[in-house]
Amino acid sequence: MKIIFGSRGSDLALTQTRLVISQLLEVRGDVTAELRVIKTKGDNKPDAPLAEIGGLGAFTREIEVALLNREIDVAVHSLKDLPTKQPDDLTVAAVTERECPTDALISPEGHRLDSLPHGALVGTSSLRRKAQLLAARPDLQIRELRGNVPTRMRRAAPGDLDAVMLASAGLIRLQLFTDPRIQEIPLSQMLPAPGQGALALETRADNYDVVALLTALHNATTAVAVMCERAVLQAFGGGCRAPLGVYVQVQDERVYLQAFAANMDTGVTARISCNAPVNDASTLGTDTGAALRKQINAPSSSALKTTFPLRNRRIVVTRAPHQATSFGAMLEKSGASVLYLPLIEISPCPDAPLPAKDERFDWLIFTSANAVHYFHDALSHTNRSLSDYREQRIAAIGEATAAQIRTAGLHVDVMPMEHTSEALVEKLLQAEQHPAGKRVLLPQSSLARSVIADQLAARGMLVNAIPIYNTVQRNVAERDIADLIAFAPECIAFFSPSAVRAYIASGLYETLRRQNDNIVHASIGPVTTKALRNGNCRPVVESPKQNEDILCKAIVKALQ
Repeated sequence: MKIIFGSRGSDLALTQTRLVISQLLEVRGDVTAELRVIKTKGDNKPDAPLAEIGGLGAFTREIEVALLNREIDVAVHSLKDLPTKQPDDLTVAAVTERECPTDALISPEGHRLDSLPHGALVGTSSLRRKAQLLAARPDLQIRELRGNVPTRMRRAAPGDLDAVMLASAGLIRLQLFTDPRIQEIPLSQMLPAPGQGALALETRADNYDVVALLTALHNATTAVAVMCERAVLQAFGGGCRAPLGVYVQVQDERVYLQAFAANMDTGVTARISCNAPVNDASTLGTDTGAALRKQINAPSSSALKTTFPLRNRRIVVTRAPHQATSFGAMLEKSGASVLYLPLIEISPCPDAPLPAKDERFDWLIFTSANAVHYFHDALSHTNRSLSDYREQRIAAIGEATAAQIRTAGLHVDVMPMEHTSEALVEKLLQAEQHPAGKRVLLPQSSLARSVIADQLAARGMLVNAIPIYNTVQRNVAERDIADLIAFAPECIAFFSPSAVRAYIASGLYETLRRQNDNIVHASIGPVTTKALRNGNCRPVVESPKQNEDILCKAIVKALQ
């Protein structure tokens, strides 16, 4: 008896089909087999997003047509790629024993999901994986990934993606699972697609001899589990905008089901764990799918809006991650996806002209937390510290600056409500009734405005303004630009005029404006806002104080 098997032409599809043929020949020595390669729509457009080429069925339709046209006798499918609704004249005659159902993470350093660097780039074309990745690690940045297994594995390389995701079963069948770069993701962190790891043997319903032949390869336990999973999928709807992960185990005549679903438009997720007798597996799956659909499509409650007001919003922070950790975490806690793109680099001024050790001042002024940090750092290299200035009165701009001063054990005497140099001068002169002849030390950026020094000098004060740190534009790499465009930001947060000038000078503003002319530019204070408006960056939302919490709330209000 000759059987013609149809298969896609990828290494994995061919390997799976040959595996089935080998198993069949072991139990039926009177059978001969032929393998015929059939190209599907998914193969013809290997780089197109899965949703664009039809989602489920993109890798099966042409093979099913070949079955119906009697060009082949058996199609071997990865069950997760097979739609729940089949053509009336076709049937799944057998489901083979399931291979490992989990997903795997591949990275150059062999990272686990929880050890990936903050903000790592992870490649996957699966919205199911994306939703569960972001549920576990909201800081991750997801990139579209298509192609066969070797192509996707090659993307996990320095200068490209930090990690990619594939099904463990395919890697095992291709004998790649021993690669040290591969880490299996436990089911507690990532539930598989319905039927993942199992193979479906499809044939014509009226081809009775072949149907009977294939029953020799049928695994009843796997069939019950995946039947229940596919019942969840069918009741849920399986749309490409509503990712679903589900896994069923059969034990002691009961089915144990775990399921996860997400609505990618609203960010609502749902999880269900339940069990039932084996005879009720189909009903359990149907009820679970309907319950999941209801939960993720329910109108968002006011509590959800309050807890996650930035759900699924994409925000760029133009500070280095080590400077923006608290603000980035604040955004992510509100549900946002955050991309860190530092636009400036800050470094200490070499040989900063520090005052003599015994030199005393009436006032010490700090306009930024960076000024406090680098002044303290410069003093430490001469065996001195900020505590040497505890007798001086101190003026500061911004709560972050004041907090760093207090951390050093010093007291802030003057801090204006408005976070500008002009407001600081006004507030200081109110506190200093007789300014003439008073000595002022002003450690600051080498690019700082001269407003404070000029206005205090005009009132007779003796100002020693010393450049304590440099601010330079960072070279933005091509990968940074590509990542930014792919991220498609809705809001960009700025913390200094220097970052704004770098944003404009680098051409990023023009590049992004062509993509979205309504990107919100969020500013930490009026001086940064002025730089944005001078560069014609619109629209602008401003935090009236140099306060990250207030800036976050301003972004929430603007994006809502």
